[in-house]
Amino acid sequence: MIGGIISEANSRPFQVALLLRVGVNGEQGFCGGALVHAEWVLTAAHCCFHNDQQVDNVQAVLGAHSLYDRYENGRRIVNVAEVIPHPDFVPDTFANDIALLKLANTIQLTGVTFVSPTLREKLMTVMTDPLCNTSYFGQLPANTVCGYSGLAGTCKGDNGGPLTIVYNATEETILIGVASFVGAGGCSDDVPSVFTRVQRYLTWISDVTGIVID
Repeated sequence: MIGGIISEANSRPFQVALLLRVGVNGEQGFCGGALVHAEWVLTAAHCCFHNDQQVDNVQAVLGAHSLYDRYENGRRIVNVAEVIPHPDFVPDTFANDIALLKLANTIQLTGVTFVSPTLREKLMTVMTDPLCNTSYFGQLPANTVCGYSGLAGTCKGDNGGPLTIVYNATEETILIGVASFVGAGGCSDDVPSVFTRVQRYLTWISDVTGIVID
């Protein structure tokens, strides 16, 4: 993330860091994700591919505040058993940029309902689709939501990470977006960050995972 503030430890227990590669010796990539069930992580579909090959060696880092602190209290690394990109994902346009990862082990879930190594966060304004589309010259994919802050934006490693809101009536944290992309310049606070709109994919998520979504 460009800008933003360092998150308080344990303030975002649903946040997941993903280590992804093709095979054992492939180049390692980094993405974010959100724990949405005891054995399921939601992330971006483009995180699941490297050089047109689907990654098959993925680990989810849970409970981490600093990505580089291997001995951090509460940190846990869980292997991913199955990688499921959305079947209609289009790499060239980032359409349907959403994926599900099934964890090899069931873990305890806390929190979410439905270029710093330290976890950071930033308040963003959710933009209207027409206004955001203007920033992307009319090329914004369908089923997206944009967040903007003049002082911060998503960057490398943030892709797949969650955009959340707090529902004041219940104080629940609700996942509304999965970080997809920013403008061609990348890592910019001058253009909106684009997120896949989770609400549009609830039926697919339920069909794949068996999770009953109210």
